Amino acid sequence: MQICNQLYISKSILFLLFFLWLALPFSGFCQQKVVPASKENKTLPVDSISKVATDTINLQSPKKQKSNQIDAEINYTAQDSIVFLGNGTGFLHGKSDIKYKNIELKADFIRVKMDSSLIFAKGTRDSVGAKVGEPEFSEGESKYTSRELTYNLTTKKGYIRQAVTQQGEGYIISDKTKKTAEETLCISGGKYTTCDNHDHPDFYLSLTKGKVKPGSYIVAGPAYLVVEDVPLPIAIPFGFFPFTDKYSSGI
Repeated sequence: MQICNQLYISKSILFLLFFLWLALPFSGFCQQKVVPASKENKTLPVDSISKVATDTINLQSPKKQKSNQIDAEINYTAQDSIVFLGNGTGFLHGKSDIKYKNIELKADFIRVKMDSSLIFAKGTRDSVGAKVGEPEFSEGESKYTSRELTYNLTTKKGYIRQAVTQQGEGYIISDKTKKTAEETLCISGGKYTTCDNHDHPDFYLSLTKGKVKPGSYIVAGPAYLVVEDVPLPIAIPFGFFPFTDKYSSGI
């Protein structure tokens, strides 16, 4: 009986050892191996973090400033009223005057958009219906009068309706005029005359289209002579006319 008990105990011990031998590999697989931190993986100090953030910001491309921003002081006056809205749009009523660098604009009504540097001017009508305060624009030595004017203060480009400018001894009258940044005028439906009656000249050279360099010359496409509203059979397919301050008679 004692021998049987010893054999039973021995078998139990052997079975227990065999079970532990089987369980050891699985327990090692399930355990999470703790890897010691590398010496290079250190926490950055606060000043280093700030430096990295600053370097990251400096690497970003700087924001470009808008090319149409106003970079000088604008002086403006109006006789009747000045109204500015929250969106940066201003309205000047009654004998208004705007000065910006070497640019000056006078008109009875002027609208200014500060965000786009765009101004619009036109005349008004008085109590009897007569036109008053039509735009008078000057940029340096160049001066224009018109019915309506739209102009960008920074790009120096504009669109003018019924423009009149004096060049030398004559006047250029155009229905539609585009002003470029190079201070040239591209006209359509123009007239060149020495007559002082700008609204209805007695004689003029009709210009279907042309390009004017104030103070220098005018280049015109097809043009013909008109006297007392009668077109004469005198036409030119192309013309170049230099301006001069000297008086001369004849065609």
